[in-house]
Order: sequence, then C-alpha cells, then structure tokens
Amino acid sequence: NLQNKPFFCESVFARGIISEYIWNGYLSQEDENWAPIFHDSNFWSLSHKTGCVFVWVSDSEIGVDIEYLLEKSHELISLFPQKMYDMCGGKNWKNFYTLWTSFEAIQKMRRWKDISWEEFTLLSFELIKADISEIPFQTRTLYERKGKNYQVFTGFLENKVYSVCTSQNIDYEIMT
Repeated sequence: NLQNKPFFCESVFARGIISEYIWNGYLSQEDENWAPIFHDSNFWSLSHKTGCVFVWVSDSEIGVDIEYLLEKSHELISLFPQKMYDMCGGKNWKNFYTLWTSFEAIQKMRRWKDISWEEFTLLSFELIKADISEIPFQTRTLYERKGKNYQVFTGFLENKVYSVCTSQNIDYEIMT
C-alpha cells in the first residue's frame, strides 16, 4: 500500500516537478535508455528521501544519490569489504554511506539495474574541497569496472550524504 510509505509524497512531488518541466517543453521525453534528457541534450538525475529531493542537471551523463546519515544494523555496515573501508579511513557509518551513495550514483548514471558493488574496484579515495554549483563536496572516489573508471564526488550536509557520479572535469583541492 503506497499510502503507508513515508517517501510516497516526496516521490509524487519530485516527479511532479520533473513532469512540469516536460509539459512546459524544457525536457524531451527520454533517451534510448529511458533516461529523461533536456532538449539541448543535457542530462539529469534525481534522488529523494523523506523530506528532501536532490536533482542535478549536466551536459554529460550524470548520476546522483542522497541518503540520511543514520546508524543501522551491523549486517548493513558489513556489506562492503574491510579493504574498501581501509582505503576510506576506517569502518564507520560515514564511510559506509560514502560507498553506498557512490555505487547508487554510478548505477543511476549508467542506468544499470542489479549491478553488484563486487564488480567494482575502489582505485582511490581522496579528501577534497570542492564547490560544484555552490554545493560543497568533501571526498572524491574513483572506481573501476570492466576497464572503465567512474569518478564520484560525495558531500555531507547536516545529517545527509549525497554523491554525484560525473565524467566532467571538476576543479578540486586535495586536503592533507
């Protein structure tokens, strides 16, 4: 029963905003992979949770994800191998959500379904300082899957963590 789901209203609201753009002629319907695109070939990605919506528009393929930074079960934090946590600075919930939202953003950018994180190799994790469209980002991770690299920028704001997977060149400063 959708009415019992706490995110149902946010989902309807987010899709309503996107539909408004489609109806007003800003967006074409979809590309060949069923992903909505703007008339001038820009791409967009959407993620939402109860109380927040994260939408990103780009002139290249893009994927975004947003989550609340919440402690959950021990089984969930054990989803990723210790080697990945070691590269991120240790096993904790902040690093879990960095990895989780990164993989979600990659999947949205590539429009994949049912791709396991086990197919990816974490190549690097950097603490950075970057402002992309006035949104602060604190980490950059680089992943590899089947010979292709994926760059993901992750930021933290209040109790939210958000990631953007993009192939665009982004200026950032590496923090030491």
